[in-house]
Amino acid sequence: MSRSFSKKCASEYSWGKKDSGQKSLPLMLVSFVIIHHLSMKSFEDQNQEVWEPDVSGTYTARDYITWKTEEMMELLLGKIFKMSPAPSSVHQQIVMNLGNSLYTHFKKSCKVFPAPYDVYLVKSGENWKETKNILQPDLCVICEASKVQHRGCIGAPDLVVEILSPSTAAKGLGIKRDLYEEYGVKEMWIIHPHDATVAVHVLENGKYRILPLYSKGETIQSPTFAELKVDLNDVFIEDLFNSLY
Repeated sequence: MSRSFSKKCASEYSWGKKDSGQKSLPLMLVSFVIIHHLSMKSFEDQNQEVWEPDVSGTYTARDYITWKTEEMMELLLGKIFKMSPAPSSVHQQIVMNLGNSLYTHFKKSCKVFPAPYDVYLVKSGENWKETKNILQPDLCVICEASKVQHRGCIGAPDLVVEILSPSTAAKGLGIKRDLYEEYGVKEMWIIHPHDATVAVHVLENGKYRILPLYSKGETIQSPTFAELKVDLNDVFIEDLFNSLY
């Protein structure tokens, strides 16, 4: 491409001479046109859009950021896991109720984000584009401002919340738990909407310890954030749950 384009410029334009009857264009301008064209071609090659990735492939964030599909998906160990198209009413109510409690507590110290929000799991010094793990917890709390980037969270959040559904059970919540543990997420809450329970996992010496199960009517006391207390009566609203279960 570059040779043919350069020859075309050279054949159509003399290098600043008019005596041959050819069109005249200054050398500097012709050079600029050639360089600009090559630069744009290089940019296009590096940013090719993919509308529907092959689910059988193995990918990194470098691939993920080129995908333009409207489907929500996560990348776990390089493999694509598609998310449910629309969460249930109960799921969304829990997100809103708990998210409000977390935001109220953390609004001056940390950031709270609900899904969809990409979490690129990387360790210190790693290139985020090479990660094979891009997760979307239902809620996440990030206390290190530098991790909050335009594309999402680059690094491990401090706290994540996963709300169980048939799809999360099918795609292997265990894999996500292991990844959160490996990359240093300090605390993980797993919520079972039907049972109105919360399992709190706290990271100790690189491994998760599971606290006794919290149920509706009880108050969660975070082992990581001493001042964080969440009344589960404010999360599992009686009227909504009675009407939908």
